[in-house]
Amino acid sequence: MNNILLNLNEDGTLGLLAKLLQAVRVRFSAPLSITLSNRELRFRRFKDFKFSMAPRTAVPALRFNTLCAHTRAELESEASTIHTLEQQLGRILEEHQRHGIPCKVLLKKLGVRMFSKDHDWRAIFEQLGNARGVRDIYTRLALSTYLKYLASRQEVIRQVIDLGRSTVQPTQPLPADKTAFAPDRSTVIFNAGETAEKAQDPSLCRLPQGEAVFIRLENGEEISIRLAKVHFSLSHDEDWSLRADNGRCYTLRAGVNSVGRGRDNDISVAPDLRTVSRKHLLAEPLGLHGILLTDVSSCGTYIPTAAMA
Repeated sequence: MNNILLNLNEDGTLGLLAKLLQAVRVRFSAPLSITLSNRELRFRRFKDFKFSMAPRTAVPALRFNTLCAHTRAELESEASTIHTLEQQLGRILEEHQRHGIPCKVLLKKLGVRMFSKDHDWRAIFEQLGNARGVRDIYTRLALSTYLKYLASRQEVIRQVIDLGRSTVQPTQPLPADKTAFAPDRSTVIFNAGETAEKAQDPSLCRLPQGEAVFIRLENGEEISIRLAKVHFSLSHDEDWSLRADNGRCYTLRAGVNSVGRGRDNDISVAPDLRTVSRKHLLAEPLGLHGILLTDVSSCGTYIPTAAMA
């Protein structure tokens, strides 16, 4: 039996088998019940909950209207606040992957007031934190989806700044909004800024923020990836490695490797690569042919579209 497990681990199948068993356990777990806008929602299956979370990654129309009324300084301050929150949530994902600490436990230490009331996000996390018998995979999914919402919000802020619309007045009176995450309830108009990036280079796609993605490479194979605007190559021969476009090579050890500009990372890239986040990517080799990549940045990680197949 040990030999079988060893062989599974060597070709990366053990990680996939563990995910399959986890999915089976989730399928037969107790239903999740949460109340949003005085309406009780019951999710008997995990995929139903995932389907319900998917539309919540976009920025509401009134939120965009409010942002257009802000000054450039206010927009930059809000972008900085969101970036700090993205880093905090990214550390939660890292602690979970490294040490198996439930995301639910780590989120409780931060509290729910950090979450926006857009799309009832604050109510969702509050009820997930208080629910009993709910598997952590629900909290992890909500967390990764919320990171996509924050990425959408950052993209809209960048668009408003780039278009020089920070002084445009809203088309209708809106209540004063002095906080970065104040409530509003309206329809959705903006999605994450992945489409524009794809249009510039259709051969690349952006990794979903906060979600571990399995990439398979044959021995000796190499693919090009981007951390924000910085080009790297990912390869493995005897070891898995990242090579920057300046020629510097970084070896990925067994287990979870954090990559970014911060000195506390396992792989600390040059500090002058300003578009790379302080904590940008989690990379976990799973054997000879597979690796898990988790984007925890605000500027995105891009890999060849073919590698996602």
